[in-house]
Amino acid sequence: MPSAAPCVACAAETSSYKCPTCRSPYCSVACYKSHRETTCEPVRASTAPAVAERANETREQPSRAFEEDSEDELGTRARREDLQRVADDASVREKLRSERLREIIRAIDAAKDGEKALAKAREDPEFRAFTEDALSLFER
Repeated sequence: MPSAAPCVACAAETSSYKCPTCRSPYCSVACYKSHRETTCEPVRASTAPAVAERANETREQPSRAFEEDSEDELGTRARREDLQRVADDASVREKLRSERLREIIRAIDAAKDGEKALAKAREDPEFRAFTEDALSLFER
């Protein structure tokens, strides 16, 4: 959704993006690069909780083509509401506090052979418990 604030680089009326450091609005990659050449200050700690709170708000998301049933003949594709249920689950969130579990997930994500890395991760009791909890939410 375009911002009401103008782009900091070219003053265009609509700006669809914000600098990750200072949260200044910009409208394009070229304007972002131009902005990055200047010194920008990180968001002050006093505004960080408000930004984080807004990020946690549930917003109505537009439907995406990959979520349509026409391509999901077996009905096995995870839907947005399924993924949101997993993201909101207290047990899953608690397990994700484990740095060790996050390292396992990052290793799977970075692996050249993801299936092999996943098979290895399934041998770990902590990872197995996490996946079982997450997958059980799809059965509801």
